[in-house]
Amino acid sequence: MKKAVFALLLLGITVSILSGCGPGKSYPARTEITFTYGAGVQNNILYSRLIKGFEEANPDIKVKAIEIAPKFYYQKVQSLIAGNTAPDVMWMGQGFGELAAKGAFMDLDAALKDFDSGRYYEKVVDWYRYKGRLMGFPSGIDMELLFYNKTLFDKYGIPYPNKNWTLEDMVAAARKLTVDTNGDGIIDQFGFSGLVELGLFGAGLLNSSATASGLDTAAATECLQFNIDLKKRYKVSPVWRANGAESISEADLFKTGKLAMHRNCTWSMDDFRQSIKGFDWDICLMPYGRKKAYWASSSGFAIAAGSSRKEAAIRFLKYIVSASGQQVLSGINLPVMKDVAEKVVGDNTGKPENIKVLLDAVPYLEPYPRVPQINRIVTIWVDKVERAHAGMITARQACLEASEEINEIIKKSD
Repeated sequence: MKKAVFALLLLGITVSILSGCGPGKSYPARTEITFTYGAGVQNNILYSRLIKGFEEANPDIKVKAIEIAPKFYYQKVQSLIAGNTAPDVMWMGQGFGELAAKGAFMDLDAALKDFDSGRYYEKVVDWYRYKGRLMGFPSGIDMELLFYNKTLFDKYGIPYPNKNWTLEDMVAAARKLTVDTNGDGIIDQFGFSGLVELGLFGAGLLNSSATASGLDTAAATECLQFNIDLKKRYKVSPVWRANGAESISEADLFKTGKLAMHRNCTWSMDDFRQSIKGFDWDICLMPYGRKKAYWASSSGFAIAAGSSRKEAAIRFLKYIVSASGQQVLSGINLPVMKDVAEKVVGDNTGKPENIKVLLDAVPYLEPYPRVPQINRIVTIWVDKVERAHAGMITARQACLEASEEINEIIKKSD
């Protein structure tokens, strides 16, 4: 009898706990949404922090993260969409246009009509419009930068790069900073590495209306030949092998102090902050070429057109691109909200000291167009560039062959 009474009491306590520990109190079931992004140590940390902050502010929503290897990101996302298991919220970058063209995303114009567009860099927001409709929203800007080893510049008595530097100035400094430090006839310290982008020569991957290749121009050929000359003629850069591989990556070469200047992007800043201990370094904008233009991309987010949890997904997207969300993600790019970007730059007390140049670059950013097949178009161009660097074709042939293949892709996409 006592056992029966005890069992009934235990059952009553359990029911009370499950029902909210008191009459009239209940907890609604949490709505779970899925969210996907490119996996990586830094990304995993920042997005986990972002999700935690959102869930604390929105206890009725749970975010399930789906991490995808960056190399296969768009391929995997397209597979999920095709299988009717599209994530509710998706990170988007350069490949945004291809999925937008397939109707993969929700139109956000109505959902975000209360946003104060004046607080954001409007040109970057426009990167997420497709046929005039807002199909995604950016949180941060990625851009190319010139990272340089101040210690090496000091050692050889060379003035630091500055906003008035030209590509010719860069080559002159790079030649002085390219050295056989061991005296064994093998260059082991290089002056420069990285790809000088088409925009600095007034060229583009596509034409101004993004309706055809922009590579069949003298400017594009001049740009590619300049990149080849950095390695073959001036010998200031590590030789580009046929498959694009080096025995040590150019970023690691910079981190070990064996590279004076390195063209890389904002997403490498935090890695360099953490990794570089043995020398002083900073950043500046790429030198002035035939035109002031800087390659850029961005981190943006879109909501699946077929999501059955759109209200929760919209709340999460709004949080990501809010001041709170952008502050969390500022470790990997420049926030797209102007006042947050200015705060991040103004509050910086560590490396890089010259971080203000990120703000200076914004008016001159030139991303690859967000058009269908852009990733395939870029792959074609990279393949031709590698073949030209390997001496298999000339710079002019590379540009003409790439143009022919790109134009065929665009024609089929129409």
